[in-house]
Amino acid sequence: MAMDDGSLGGRTWLRFLAILIPVAIAVILVFIFIKNSIIRWGFLGSFIAIAAVLLLFGWLYDRREAKKNAEWGLPE
Repeated sequence: MAMDDGSLGGRTWLRFLAILIPVAIAVILVFIFIKNSIIRWGFLGSFIAIAAVLLLFGWLYDRREAKKNAEWGLPE
């Protein structure tokens, strides 16, 4: 019977890195998008572009949740 020394183990760290690397790449891409939008359109234009992208994500999420709620018979 193996003794538990409280360490997390190698498999846990591999899972952590498997999640961390794509998240880090996504964060870098978002910062590049923001930087390029500020350079190309200025502060106001980049604010409008980023707000439009966030509104699109919010609309898609809300639409999906409304569909899910309708399947379960929940009120909107």
